[in-house]
Amino acid sequence: AEPDGVQTLIRQVADHLEMTIHFDNPAVAVDSNVPPNIASIVKMLQIGSALQQIEAAALVRDMPDDDNDTKVAIHDMGGIPPLVGLVRNGSRLQKETASSALRYLSYCNAENQVAIVSEGGLSPLIELVKSGSPLQKEYATRAIGNLAYHHDNELIIATEGGIPPLIELLKTGTKGQKNASVYALSNLGCNIDNQIAISSAGGIPLLIELIKNGSNEQKEFGTAALSNLADNSDNAITIANEGAITPLIELVKNGTGEQKKNSAAVILNLSESNAENQVTIASDGGIPPLIELTKNGTTEQQTIATWALCNLAANGDNEKAIARDGGIPFLTEVAKNGTDKQKGIADVALKKFQDVGYVNNQ
Repeated sequence: AEPDGVQTLIRQVADHLEMTIHFDNPAVAVDSNVPPNIASIVKMLQIGSALQQIEAAALVRDMPDDDNDTKVAIHDMGGIPPLVGLVRNGSRLQKETASSALRYLSYCNAENQVAIVSEGGLSPLIELVKSGSPLQKEYATRAIGNLAYHHDNELIIATEGGIPPLIELLKTGTKGQKNASVYALSNLGCNIDNQIAISSAGGIPLLIELIKNGSNEQKEFGTAALSNLADNSDNAITIANEGAITPLIELVKNGTGEQKKNSAAVILNLSESNAENQVTIASDGGIPPLIELTKNGTTEQQTIATWALCNLAANGDNEKAIARDGGIPFLTEVAKNGTDKQKGIADVALKKFQDVGYVNNQ
């Protein structure tokens, strides 16, 4: 049978480097779902020449992101330690390709996210974010963002000094570096201590600038990051004072699906037990787009928007505005036909309107 595309490419590399690779009898057994050439790639990483290691890391980098079987196989065959070694001690090109390979291996794979940190990969990745070449910075930042998706790694990354260089990329990085950095910060912000650290490092104004003027990806992950940071009550005050509410409302109106969801989530957190923010959100025009989201949004958008309206209804003037703008019929509909979670939230909101007579007046 003809070799597949990856085998062909490895044969070409091997021929060029005068290296013999036997695909039919790999030195390491592999799962039946994984092409046998993966064993040869790992061997090139482990014992190949400098150029062979670069080629092997590039092959790993270019694997499809959703090919989890290959990620597992590379882990099981011992492919992560040599990649970490290249990130730590390799040449410029070795560091570049190895960090991009670790980005691939850590994407949506919890076992590899833990293994890379356990093998000592975090410190050299952070060093690349600080002082690497432009591509090294971007690839290493993407890898750190993937590692931060694992709860156990969130605080480790901060403890090893990962947050300040990520903030610096928000200030001075290329578009790709900013995309990668805001993605990483959105994952790191799930941790309570990191929420404080990101704010203390000056991250909030930079994130707000991205949701105003950044790319679609920057707006998507910028709003996700702000949503996490706004879980902290002090951060909620800072986010509002730095002028985030107006651009957030604009994204609820006109953003992409993810931008709408994330922006509504920021507003939800900003309005939680914060009377001043509740007033500002309403006065800046936040109630009508939230009502629209409860009417025509996705299930997740509807849940978040309903919860945000419930928070806003803690203010008497906001109650009147929600009723005037037609919010009660939609809340009533959600209370009848929404998910169990949506019904509970809508019932709380409607109870507030019942207490002041608005439901009976509809």
